[in-house]
Amino acid sequence: MQIYLLFAEAEYLRRSQRTIKPGAMQIYLLFAEAEYLWFAPWMLCLGIIKLALASALGFSYLYVAGHGRFRSLQIFCRKIRVTMKTAKRMKRVLGWLLVCLPVAAGAQSVQDSLAIAAIRWDTCCVRPHLVAVQAQLELFGAPQAISMVRYDAGRYRTRIVQPDSLTLTSVLAEAEGAVAAVNAGYFNVKTLVPSTFVRVGGRTVAATEAREEFRVNGVVAIKGRRVRIEPYVPADDARLARRYRDALAAGPLLLCRGEALSYADREGGFWGRHPRSVVGVTRRGEAVMIVVDGRFPGQAAGMTIGELIYLVRQLGLYSALNLDGGGSSTLWCEEAGVVNRPSDNRRFDHEGERRVTNCIAVVAE
Repeated sequence: MQIYLLFAEAEYLRRSQRTIKPGAMQIYLLFAEAEYLWFAPWMLCLGIIKLALASALGFSYLYVAGHGRFRSLQIFCRKIRVTMKTAKRMKRVLGWLLVCLPVAAGAQSVQDSLAIAAIRWDTCCVRPHLVAVQAQLELFGAPQAISMVRYDAGRYRTRIVQPDSLTLTSVLAEAEGAVAAVNAGYFNVKTLVPSTFVRVGGRTVAATEAREEFRVNGVVAIKGRRVRIEPYVPADDARLARRYRDALAAGPLLLCRGEALSYADREGGFWGRHPRSVVGVTRRGEAVMIVVDGRFPGQAAGMTIGELIYLVRQLGLYSALNLDGGGSSTLWCEEAGVVNRPSDNRRFDHEGERRVTNCIAVVAE
């Protein structure tokens, strides 16, 4: 996709031969993306149809030429040409409509796709089969700060760590002997206990509260060294308890087996721009932990759930689950300490951790 858009940009520059007007490149690339996403499969089918028609016409010509019906063949060919021209016109009109719709709806643009593809990551920690990186960039029309740990889940142990009381993510990780960790589940601010289903070491320690069901629809489950992201409803608790020793419900589910979920009808509040934490997996068996900083005007705006879905998909995740965010969002690694900039102290530094109810830790074994 990115190569296609780069070629589209090069073609625009080759054709223009003049100063680029503001917005012209964006519209051109929007059209290129719409054409790629929506019409590439259709055009492949059209090409196959054309080949089949050409073959059929060739055989028809051999047949009708010997029967004095060449005039009928010419009429038939003319109709085919008219049909093809009509199809091309329809493709062009629909392409521009598809360009206008995302612009009108304020959706993510091609510029966002290119910005994500061109992120210049700063490395915070490198270990065999594990890397921690961070970056600051302009994305979705706002400044963003993104931190990420990516590792081969088959070479590390992934654990859910559940303390007896609220504890800093960094403290939990160090006590567990972890090399990386991210905050995990939601908790009840009054009782200070997990408010979603949590199972640790074969023991279920919490169930999902009714008030959390509006956003909790996914679970991160660990079986051996494999990390899985699955859909979830509270009725699944017994099944998950039989199948997994470690599992934690959270949400909303962002990606499920390559398919992006949509929450377009939900706006504001929880669904608006906030710091975000994510756990996900790739097709190749890698596990990924991401934190997006927020609540720092001019430095880190945070992301809506819709923007977060777009980000994790562009980063190549196959399944992804949103975790507890806001002031809880913390990503830690052994060499660098707290990688992101937690917002609980309202300062854009690495010191603003909030005490949390549990975390997901990566242990070298």
